[in-house]
Amino acid sequence: MKPRLENLSRFLIIILSASLIAGCSSSSSNSASDADTKISCEGEGELTSDGFGGLAYDFACEVPKFPTKIKDYVLDRTVENESIRLFEGQSWRPFLTPYRAANSMSCKPEIWVIRWRSQNPSVKVDISGTYGGFDVGNPTDSFGEPITDGSFNEDSDWVAFYEPEKFISGSAGYEMGQSCYQPVFRWNSNPAGDANLSDISFEYQIWTYKQEI
Repeated sequence: MKPRLENLSRFLIIILSASLIAGCSSSSSNSASDADTKISCEGEGELTSDGFGGLAYDFACEVPKFPTKIKDYVLDRTVENESIRLFEGQSWRPFLTPYRAANSMSCKPEIWVIRWRSQNPSVKVDISGTYGGFDVGNPTDSFGEPITDGSFNEDSDWVAFYEPEKFISGSAGYEMGQSCYQPVFRWNSNPAGDANLSDISFEYQIWTYKQEI
């Protein structure tokens, strides 16, 4: 009888050892998985020392606050609770209405600042800055269709703009630029595959030039 008990004890020790090894292996695997899925909030893009440029983030990240002071400029207005709807496959879309009827030929008169976020956490969009004006081509209506009869409705139509060459992508972001160009959005991707459109919430500030004396 004793030999059987010894064999049973050895068997239980082997089973317990195997269980502990498997448990440690599973824990290590989970830790590695957690590390792989950790979100970086460093942001894509960059800002100059003066604050110009853009940063795009994952949906879970915070977006920089609006500036409280810009040298030689005064805050003209802050507009909140705006949105634009983007569709998969759609081309670039302008959305900053103060520049609906063209950008200034000079960069000095105004500075715009925008903060934005996709309403669908899994949707990523591209954002860039570009020049828009009547010298670029035919304006478009609110649906993006070209207007060729010479008419232009400043309340709904948009001037044409140059196709951006560089852009940053994310689900939220911050952008600051001068009045000689304007920001534009474009659909990038939706890894979750749960929608082919998304509303992008945004708010913006306009700062006007006033030299300090």
